[in-house]
Amino acid sequence: MKKGKAMVFLEPGQAARTKLTVSVEKNIRSFEVKLFILPFLNKIKKNYDIDIFLQDSGTLRILSDNGFSCNLIGKDLLNPDQKELSKKKSIYIAQNWYKLDKNEELSFNGVNIGEATETETIDIVRTLFEKVQVFESIISKEEVDKIFFENPYSPDGKALGIICEGLGLESDSIYSFYGKTKRKVIDRVKYGGYYRNNIETINFYSVDNLNENSPNILFDTPYANHLDIVFPVMELLLRKGYNVYLLAKDEDINRYKSKHSFSKIKLPKIKCNKLNETLKQYISRAESSKIFDYNGIDLWPLLRDDLYLSNKNKLNVLGHLKNFKDILNDIKPDLIVVGDDRGPSAVRADLLYAKHECVPIVEIQHGVYRIDKAMATPISNKIFVWGESTKPALLEAGASGDQMEVTGSPKYDSLVYKLKNHFKPADDDNIKTLLFATQPLPGNLNSRIINEISLMLEKTDNIRLIVKPHPSENTDYYKSITKQFSQKVSVKDSGDNIIDLLLDADVLINLFSTVGLEAAILEKPMVCVNLYNQKIVYIESGVALEVKNLKNLKSKINDSLYNDKIRDELAENRKRFVYNYAYLQDGKASERICNAIIKMIED
Repeated sequence: MKKGKAMVFLEPGQAARTKLTVSVEKNIRSFEVKLFILPFLNKIKKNYDIDIFLQDSGTLRILSDNGFSCNLIGKDLLNPDQKELSKKKSIYIAQNWYKLDKNEELSFNGVNIGEATETETIDIVRTLFEKVQVFESIISKEEVDKIFFENPYSPDGKALGIICEGLGLESDSIYSFYGKTKRKVIDRVKYGGYYRNNIETINFYSVDNLNENSPNILFDTPYANHLDIVFPVMELLLRKGYNVYLLAKDEDINRYKSKHSFSKIKLPKIKCNKLNETLKQYISRAESSKIFDYNGIDLWPLLRDDLYLSNKNKLNVLGHLKNFKDILNDIKPDLIVVGDDRGPSAVRADLLYAKHECVPIVEIQHGVYRIDKAMATPISNKIFVWGESTKPALLEAGASGDQMEVTGSPKYDSLVYKLKNHFKPADDDNIKTLLFATQPLPGNLNSRIINEISLMLEKTDNIRLIVKPHPSENTDYYKSITKQFSQKVSVKDSGDNIIDLLLDADVLINLFSTVGLEAAILEKPMVCVNLYNQKIVYIESGVALEVKNLKNLKSKINDSLYNDKIRDELAENRKRFVYNYAYLQDGKASERICNAIIKMIED
């Protein structure tokens, strides 16, 4: 009897970050593979020639050890047209899903939850839509008799089910009841705790001595990187006699207590649970909308749960507006300063309300904005950008030329002096230091990079690796995966100052984070890992060597350390790049922004 042809799609890891959750996730995955997946594969291979597709190397290793050949897949399967389509489709859905009723039933204090969470919705829609495109491109390549997927209740399972239904393909799943339970647990972890982590921890402060005759400026900065970028400007405004108020978190404020006196003004805890039933009813009616159509496929079944859970979890953002409204009535700010007017949703909601009250808003760019990343429409009156190369991304998002002013970055004012006065310890002259700045991404790309570099270090005596976890990641996770390696690999705390580490580094290993710009300013060669064929500005600008396959990482590192011709090319490209992306490195960006803010207030 001739065998049929089948494709099997397995789930990715859930990107655990702490030492405990890493162990738990690994044990659960081992349990799933041994109890469900391997018996299932052994059963169906009797009747089918199977191609297995998966998204994490951990499961790949387990299955390979048991004699199964697998294909590791990712976003690299998408072509530029598909990526552009996913970007436009995600923006379109995010800007329209909450406008299906004209009675503004999802609004509170004049702000609609859908408008406030536009950035988060874009990310959800794009991630899920790209899954559909990736699976669609694989399944359409060749004839297949049946599609098997792991969990019918997961985003992957739903996407594959939608595709199979559209193509008229037979499909089946590995899990049933277990899959439903797992999905509920993952959703609870994924969407739980937004209020506790992002609203309840935001506090209200006044800074130093207040003068009732001076203008009031409110800084809305619930993220550490937002506060860091605006702080140099805030200090200049304080020196000029302006009253400063802050919405921020205690742990972020604590880092600056030695410089200023902060008076905490307690905010009452306000919830907005009554809107949950309204949101649930609205979601139940939204499925008839045509905005979720794609090539004859209805994306709504794939998006419904995530759209509901994400916005349900953020309803307290609207409750927070009661406090924000009281703050505006109390201090009557002449201007509001933020690090990003598109996210998080707590800030976006504040600013949408402030716009209704005609309070001017300025944004100080907090990171590198990429033209390929879908963003909500900027709403600030003025955006102070680091360089001319930032403008296209904001224009693409809907900003106007008049909204933007090039100033350089306040964050980098101090780098001029640090670079000039820094001396590498003499005993380190013969030791080359690699600094790997991680990114909080799904899957295990960070650990794969560390593993590849560590294998390289075993064969050399004069290179060491320092791992700097992203501020949102847990240091213990990286310590647990590096303890097997020699003393040539060390892990710094996620809260450590990346600038101090960069100053002593010889090469930065990066993905696409803002650390790359800081490395360029500090004249450091860079290697960027780009396994998914993304548009990475450091590669396109010629200031970083590109690694598309981890097997080539070693040679690129050696080129950045020892190839004089390549090092000279990188250095020449860095000069143009730094000017285009960070303007003049004269230490006066904060002063330029401060003067512009004062002019806005006076005018």
